[in-house]
Amino acid sequence: MKPVQNTLAGPARNGIIHLPPALLAVTLGNPRQECRHVGICRVELWQGGGHFMPDGKNCLAQFASLNVRESLLKCIFLRDFLAGAARARYFEGSFEIREPYCLSPEVAAALGLLPFCILPGEYALRETPPGPEVLFRVRRCARQSPEM
Repeated sequence: MKPVQNTLAGPARNGIIHLPPALLAVTLGNPRQECRHVGICRVELWQGGGHFMPDGKNCLAQFASLNVRESLLKCIFLRDFLAGAARARYFEGSFEIREPYCLSPEVAAALGLLPFCILPGEYALRETPPGPEVLFRVRRCARQSPEM
């Protein structure tokens, strides 16, 4: 698996790149099934300016760091912005992704990264004070389409 390359933050210290504290609006679901199934359907930068209302499919998260050597992206889903319905459906025991999700070039650039895909798999959840934490396996996108 080829690691994601960072283009703005410079060389990774110990293989870890700490990402900017951007808030991300995440729509849970499957991009190939119009967000009706398991996984991540959409990730956008949350601009703020209004009150975020979490529901059964939308939440706020942060991509905290990227381990370049192991191609692992640390994502924290923020507990204060995670509705009970979303927690029950997507965060019971593990977080599953059935189809790869390719991050848009715009969001990747805002994080100082080249576009990458979060790979399918069943990911262990770790409870942390800010919320559930997941280490996603990632790879560089072969295509730039958000519908990867």
